[in-house]
Amino acid sequence: MAASAVTAAGEALGLGHWNLYGALYGLPGNVPILWDMVKGAFSSISGARVIADGKGIDPRLWAWRIGAMTGVVADAPAFVPAWSGDQAVAANPVSPVDGEEAMRLYELSRDICAKHEFDYLGETVAMWRSANHRQILPFATTQIESAARARECAAVLIAAQAEAGFGQAIAEPGMRAAVDKTFETRGLSLLHERIKKALDPAGLFASA
Repeated sequence: MAASAVTAAGEALGLGHWNLYGALYGLPGNVPILWDMVKGAFSSISGARVIADGKGIDPRLWAWRIGAMTGVVADAPAFVPAWSGDQAVAANPVSPVDGEEAMRLYELSRDICAKHEFDYLGETVAMWRSANHRQILPFATTQIESAARARECAAVLIAAQAEAGFGQAIAEPGMRAAVDKTFETRGLSLLHERIKKALDPAGLFASA
């Protein structure tokens, strides 16, 4: 899909091209103070909308988001692999919690997906120390070529992201070898060696 088509689809659903959701937790007296700070920060972004009452949003999506933030375990209202198939494989890179780095990762990944004829389907969970990204590549299990193309795209994403400095936070079983290869050629293996020498200088234990 062209970026203009994605934007048009979002407008039809009451969503932006980029959408962030979250919740504030804490003592009753603290939450209003934090909310004013959060609302003020995001409202200062040109073109941004801050929605706290669900108006203009699909009620199913809004209810699911509230449930997710309050501990309700439930399936999302949309089945992501149904975008173009019935299953999916994913790349799971991690980046700093930094807008420029996140955009650098997004643009790299978007372009690779496009070259392999995939729309970019992704979500990001930002935490204190890192932003974990999940980039989903749907495929049809009844089509061997479809599954192979998804796995090939995932492997290219993983290698290119590692080259750009983004490691994988999670390795799906089918992509474990591709992920391991990126760490073997970089600092993680060297770190393991240094720790092994420090803790076992006599070499009494076998390396994992």
